[in-house]
Amino acid sequence: MITIKQKIIEEAADYTGVSQKIITGRSRKRDNVMIRDAISVALKKVCGMSDESIARSIGRDRSSVGYAQKRHARRIESSVAYRLLFEHLQDKAAKRLEAV
Repeated sequence: MITIKQKIIEEAADYTGVSQKIITGRSRKRDNVMIRDAISVALKKVCGMSDESIARSIGRDRSSVGYAQKRHARRIESSVAYRLLFEHLQDKAAKRLEAV
C-alpha cells in the first residue's frame, strides 16, 4: 500500500517535474531543497507527522526537517513558486487524509 508520504512526494515530483529520486537524494541545489522543504512542512502541518518520520521519507536527518520549518515563513513570503508548491501539496495532503 502506498502511504500518504509517498503520494505527497509523487505529487511534488509531478508538479515540479523533478524526479522522486532527486527529491529524496543528496542534491543540495536550491530548487531541490525548496521542494523537500515544502514536502516537509506540508506533512508536518497537515498530517502531524514527526520530524523523524518525515526525514526518513525524504532521505534526510531530523535536523534538516527542523531547519525546513524555520525557513518556511521566509520562503512563503519571498518565493511565489515555493508558496504555490506548498499550497498545492498542503491541499493534496488534506484531501488524502479526508479520503482515509
